[in-house]
Amino acid sequence: MPNQIYDTYKGAYEKMALGVKIKKTKLSRKYTLEELCAAMQQKTDWTGGTPALVKHGFSPVIVFPPIDRQNQVWVQVMNVKGSDTVQIWASHDIAGDFGNMAKNMILDQLTGGLTSMGSMFGKNAKKVEAAVDATVAELNSLHL
Repeated sequence: MPNQIYDTYKGAYEKMALGVKIKKTKLSRKYTLEELCAAMQQKTDWTGGTPALVKHGFSPVIVFPPIDRQNQVWVQVMNVKGSDTVQIWASHDIAGDFGNMAKNMILDQLTGGLTSMGSMFGKNAKKVEAAVDATVAELNSLHL
């Protein structure tokens, strides 16, 4: 069962288990994903690099540059029509890169899942978890 924490000062809700880190935070008003991305791009010194809006499957997502082929910070608005709640998490897929996702799936099949273990337990897993925390803190500091 994941560890669940609600921090009333920051308004962040966090789930963590086996390399999965998900945080939710509240904004001062409702934003669509496009509006949030535009507001985030006004800040030029994000710890994780420059945020970008990319299409992943059927849905768009705000992403930061990947740490490696299995670790990337994703940002999502909780409702497609706009929301004041934002979810930030460590993804083990690279958004919009279906070639990489297919390669990871094939490697997982060939190795019985061993190639994905690094995304959950390796040093880059710790980096992406820290990047999630930094992204939440920096997003909250913008007072959006």
